[in-house]
Amino acid sequence: MAVPSNTQTSSSSLGVALRLNNEAVSLLVAGQEQRALERLQQAVVLVKRVVARHIRNHPAVVAVSSSKTGIEMMQGATSSSSSSIVTSLEQLEQRAEESSCAVASTANIVRDCSVTLSGFSADLECYVYNRAFRLSCEHLPCEMEAAAQLASSIVIFNMALVLHRICLKRVKTVPAEKPLSLYKIILTLLKSSPSKGLAGAIRLATLNNMSQLQLDEGQYQTSQQGFERLANLMATIQPYPPLLPPSEMRGIVMNILCLKRGAKFAPAA
Repeated sequence: MAVPSNTQTSSSSLGVALRLNNEAVSLLVAGQEQRALERLQQAVVLVKRVVARHIRNHPAVVAVSSSKTGIEMMQGATSSSSSSIVTSLEQLEQRAEESSCAVASTANIVRDCSVTLSGFSADLECYVYNRAFRLSCEHLPCEMEAAAQLASSIVIFNMALVLHRICLKRVKTVPAEKPLSLYKIILTLLKSSPSKGLAGAIRLATLNNMSQLQLDEGQYQTSQQGFERLANLMATIQPYPPLLPPSEMRGIVMNILCLKRGAKFAPAA
């Protein structure tokens, strides 16, 4: 039997990661946050391996490798053991390595690119993009490096969004630095990506959420800088209605307008 190439293995691994991601989103919709986080942990570790194979010189590789984005980061927030998750990941990747099927066959075809999650404020003056991404390999670019960047960003965004929601509950189980660190990794991964399509939409959503969370945490100067970057990006971005319909774009614009008024960035006396 022919040994699968590195690219074939990575393609299959991305497919498995996206399937785990999509399962996690379905679990979130069903209210099973704990099980969803376990699926996302597995997906994050898989995409980290693909990124390390194909984007070795990318600055985000160092950030992803050194940041606690997977199992370690969630210790205390989930009940599953690290060893059992690692074992299941090894089995998943072994299956991917043994598979020579096309990329599209490793993930279910998903018609809806995103699913709205509850638990976020509806106040447009503190708008948070609350759509979890649910995609198949059909949505990814053919070029492996670009596919690895995009798939990684999708999975990491969903984990960041779940942790962001936990932070808003003020239950103290997840510090704000955890979702903030994930949002920063996404922006690093997609820094050189085109300002259009999926990548552009993810960059907008990520920068908006990161800046809003920084504002919620009293990091006024850093938040202001983030919203200024968001305003500049909005001027060049091409709309992508599947992920950023007009209602979502209005929320982002309202955040930027609040920045221009300046009222939200001065701490109370």
